Amino acid sequence: MVSRLPRGTVTLVFTDVQGSTELLRSLGRDRYRTTLDAHRRILREVFGPRGGVAVEVQGDSTFYAFSYAREAVIAAAEAQQALTEHAWPDAPVSIRIGVHTGEPELNEPDGDGYTGLDVHRAARVMSVGHGGQILLSARTTDLVEGELPAGIGLAPLGRFRLKDFDRPEHIAQVTGPALRRDFPPLTAPPVTAEEAPATTAGHRGRHPGLTRRRLVAGTAMAVAVGAAAATALALRGTASGPTSNAVVAIDPKRDAVVARVAVGNAPTAVATGAGAVWVLNSRDGTLSEVSADARLVRTLGTTGVPADVATAGGRVWVAARPNAILEVDPTTAAITNRVMLRTAPTRFAPFMWLAVRRGELLATAGDLLSIVDVRTRRVRTVALPTPDWGAIAADAHSIWMTSNSELFHLSADGTDVQGSLSLPQAPVTLGDGFLWALNPVTNVVAQIDPVTNGIVRTAPVGANPADVAFGAGSVWVASQDGTVTRIDPERGVVQATIDVGGTPEAVAVGLGRVWVTVA
Repeated sequence: MVSRLPRGTVTLVFTDVQGSTELLRSLGRDRYRTTLDAHRRILREVFGPRGGVAVEVQGDSTFYAFSYAREAVIAAAEAQQALTEHAWPDAPVSIRIGVHTGEPELNEPDGDGYTGLDVHRAARVMSVGHGGQILLSARTTDLVEGELPAGIGLAPLGRFRLKDFDRPEHIAQVTGPALRRDFPPLTAPPVTAEEAPATTAGHRGRHPGLTRRRLVAGTAMAVAVGAAAATALALRGTASGPTSNAVVAIDPKRDAVVARVAVGNAPTAVATGAGAVWVLNSRDGTLSEVSADARLVRTLGTTGVPADVATAGGRVWVAARPNAILEVDPTTAAITNRVMLRTAPTRFAPFMWLAVRRGELLATAGDLLSIVDVRTRRVRTVALPTPDWGAIAADAHSIWMTSNSELFHLSADGTDVQGSLSLPQAPVTLGDGFLWALNPVTNVVAQIDPVTNGIVRTAPVGANPADVAFGAGSVWVASQDGTVTRIDPERGVVQATIDVGGTPEAVAVGLGRVWVTVA
């Protein structure tokens, strides 16, 4: 079959509806579906004549491909104008649009979609914007600058850290007489002039690829850091060994690094249990087993694209994109089972997330929550209201999940929303009777009361916090400035800041140690 999608250098356009969850709640399912259909029709009628080809349409999100960057940007401006001028019978629809030009690979053998980092970059550019806004990546900006018709302009916004990418992105906003210009700041951390040299040097020679926990989107949360940051105790690790492609062991009794173990390429997720430490190496597609005394035992291959790891029921479980969970026997290191989820492969769900509670493994992928009985391997599936779910935490009473810039409190079976609050899509954990959620925009961890769904207090952590875990009586936050912050859960104050070096990606507590992956 000959693909209808453009090949070679392609401009990718992602859109989604801003505030779709609230729109669904206010309109009801039937009217919401009618509104979505109208918005999709408008996009087709605008994008089609400009050469836009629909790659995928799912829920409130669309993905189009254009052969020419200029036509894509003009089409985006015309789409925003058409949506603004449309006579909506209920509530108006506002979309955010992200545009990036690259050389994505066509799916084989049918060529019915694209794969590659350019697809993810386009989606991330879109995800940091607001309803009514059009954002361009640096490459698209370079191609269209000086080529757009009169009335359509570009306003540079600066460099930002996009979710899942090492290298900051220059982002520009499309302007025009029919387009809004007064938007809140982008929901990604900007790179300041002071940070720019360090950012460039820190990633010299590294592949600017995806890493699972580099989560930098969201809405800023008002905090007062005060003097707590100044009183944090900075402790430099003394154990010799690698500071990249490694897992670092911290002794919680001394708040000191005691070992560094080389593992695979680009280690991301880490879990303890089943007698060992298990490290997922995202770029190798491998799983490393590390002993409690910090020795590399073995490394085994996985299938699919590994995204997360957990232990439950005496087994090791690996989330493999797009829709499988691999069961690993910790004794033989063999994959003994593949639990297939009902989630369909999609460009809108590049990640999977795992959580464990008594007797169950929970996985988010796409627009579905899957609850796996670790004894019978039976899977219960719950539909979720939006396709871009992120990190998850669960106990016997509730499930906590992040999506876009909201943190949702769900019932134990995942069927009812019991509350929500505005927070970035970032890792969360449960401990000491509270939920602990990262805010990578303001570099804090929030302590949340699960009864009131309110923030009790916040504590400062390192720059660009990447993961959070609870154990050894403390909350532990790994940040990509090379530090791990230890927080007293009772007082919410920083007990220690431990220098581990490298770029921390994930943290887990178990086997008498705190384990941190560094890329």
